[in-house]
Amino acid sequence: MDQIFSEQVQVPDAVVSVAFDKAWSFVEKDPLLAHNLKAVLHSRLRTYLECSIRTANGML
Repeated sequence: MDQIFSEQVQVPDAVVSVAFDKAWSFVEKDPLLAHNLKAVLHSRLRTYLECSIRTANGML
C-alpha cells in the first residue's frame, strides 16, 4: 500500500522543470544575487526545489 501511495504523490518531471524555470527567471535577475556565479545559483535552486518537493511529499 505504501508503494502505491508513494507513486501517486510523486511530482512529474515536467512540473519540476516548469517550477525551476519560473523560479530561475527571478533568481537570475535578482540584484542581491548578482555577485554569485550562475552555476552556483543554478545548483542551489535545484537543491532547494528538490528538498521542498521531498518535504511536501512527506506531508501528503
